[in-house]
Amino acid sequence: MIHRQLILMILPAFLLFANVLSAQDQNYWIQLESFRQLSDSERYVEQVSRLIPRLHIFNSFRGRYLVVTGMYSKQEAADLRAQLISQGAIDEYSSISVGRHFRDKVWPLEIMEQDVVTTATVDNTPTTTLSVAPKENVLAAQAALKWFGDYSGRVDGLFGPRTASAIRSFQRRTGASATGRLTESFLRELTDSYNLEIDTIGFEPFVSTVAGISIEIPTNMLEYSRIDQPFVYFDPKPNQNLRLYLVSVSGDVIGFEALYKAFQEISFIPSGGTGAIVGDRFEIRAYSQVNNAYADVRLFDNRIKGFLLIWHAEETELIERVLVAMSESLQETSELTLAIPIENPSLREQSQLVDLDIPRPKQRISGFFIDSVGTVATSAVVADQCERILLGSGAQVESIAVDQDNGIAIIFPDDREIPIAHAKIQPNAVSYGTQLKVAGYSFGGELGSPTLTDAVWNGPDPRPGFENRALVSAELLSGDVGGPILDSKGAVVGILIADASHHRNLPARIHPVASAASLQQVASTVGKSIQLSRSEQEIDYIDMNQLAEDITVLVECY
Repeated sequence: MIHRQLILMILPAFLLFANVLSAQDQNYWIQLESFRQLSDSERYVEQVSRLIPRLHIFNSFRGRYLVVTGMYSKQEAADLRAQLISQGAIDEYSSISVGRHFRDKVWPLEIMEQDVVTTATVDNTPTTTLSVAPKENVLAAQAALKWFGDYSGRVDGLFGPRTASAIRSFQRRTGASATGRLTESFLRELTDSYNLEIDTIGFEPFVSTVAGISIEIPTNMLEYSRIDQPFVYFDPKPNQNLRLYLVSVSGDVIGFEALYKAFQEISFIPSGGTGAIVGDRFEIRAYSQVNNAYADVRLFDNRIKGFLLIWHAEETELIERVLVAMSESLQETSELTLAIPIENPSLREQSQLVDLDIPRPKQRISGFFIDSVGTVATSAVVADQCERILLGSGAQVESIAVDQDNGIAIIFPDDREIPIAHAKIQPNAVSYGTQLKVAGYSFGGELGSPTLTDAVWNGPDPRPGFENRALVSAELLSGDVGGPILDSKGAVVGILIADASHHRNLPARIHPVASAASLQQVASTVGKSIQLSRSEQEIDYIDMNQLAEDITVLVECY
């Protein structure tokens, strides 16, 4: 039996800023809850708003809705969290965060100004008036008016002069009486038009971990194609006529200006367009009778990121609205970039952006949440070569505990996201031949979510020295390593622990696994206890897929 050695590796690179800045200089949030649906987070805010101050809702890079309170100094956040826990207002799994994994603020908790309306007519026909406009109605109206270009203010649920002016603008454009009043009939007409377009477009967030970019894209019109440095390519879906290119490359101001010139010379962008560099951003608009193009590219220190969209001229009115939403959602998620390959001299000469020292992940594997505070379990392979580790949620790593004998690593993020769900392990032994699912980022996270792969439990590993491991049979990829193995009830029965592309003298399709019991044992060594599953009910594929998405995490090794 190989002697088990528990190694605690502190990764100091991720503590750099903590050592430089004092706690009082930083702004901290208390994360209270995490939800899959915005409506659920809104209901929670309503329930606790009288007990907890400064409430906000953010969505995260994993597409979750996070309810937080802030901002505070670190000590203030710690004191308030302790007070709220002692009062029973929040749970122990709440955490203090600097918000690296926050994306957009979607719900500022503010008191709405009431707009009292006594009468309203449309085409001289009396209609019911919202005498006190509910905040959700004002929010819906503002979001729709902003989409159609009539409103440029904040979507905050406050009915004021700007909102009334936007209503009048929309009413004039659509031939209605410009009253500026938010009636039930107007709100219904406005939101119906808005929802029809949004459903047609299918906006969803796309996060490329290798490019360090997050952006909302029209998923009903585009689909991911490939990465061909320095671009992430999206092709049109059937019966659609647009293409999207995300750009991510290392470069300074000189390179930024060179890329601006290079974009203007790309053959498929119509000539004679307009463009300008303003500060750390350039935009290019080009129109023709056939195709139109728009580029929005930004300089983040020494990193250049943005997008280029090409579309058919007949769809300009709709696409112009799409462009606004895409530009507003474009964010840098990390300092990672794509490189321009040295074997492409023409592109190198155009942009002068070659950078062979760009950090590249040595491995992209999977992991999964094992508790309610965001602790992650994965394969011990991350300890073999990694100088630093990043998680797909945007979290950096504070420390990692590695048990080489069992092949398991426990990761402690330094800015933890409260997960919607976490693993529950199957307490009973698994029978030979049991049908299972392996959840993992098979393709290194480029699909944006984990996939499920069918597997069969093959019993204990018969090889000498591996008696505490088991085997599964499945068609797996290297990105699946570290992912949870789930039974038909959604309980974790094991963790895939070795590189699926190197079977270590195992037959094809046979992969080593650490059992749930081993995982529990390793977790307990570092003070963690994984909840046991008590469910006796099997779950369908849709629920299984949702569970996999909720608990599985992309793990990147550098």
